[in-house]
Amino acid sequence: MAADAAGETRLFDKVRRRMRLKRHSLRTEVVYSGWMRRAIIANERRHHLEMASVEVEVFLSAPAVEGNVAASTQI
Repeated sequence: MAADAAGETRLFDKVRRRMRLKRHSLRTEVVYSGWMRRAIIANERRHHLEMASVEVEVFLSAPAVEGNVAASTQI
C-alpha cells in the first residue's frame, strides 16, 4: 500500500483493501473506484473528509435528474 509523506494510507488504497477483505470482485472494486474518482473530481478535488453527505447525494442524484438514467437505478 502506498503512503503519503505523513505516513498515512491513501483513500483509494484503504478502499481497495477493505473491498478485498470483504471479498468483492475485482470488477466491483474497479467500478467503485471509478465512481469515487468521479465524485472527487465533480467536487473540485476536495478532500473526502471535507465533503458533506449532501454533496455526495447531489453527485449520485445527478444522472437521474440531469441525464437519461432511470431513478430506479439510483441508491
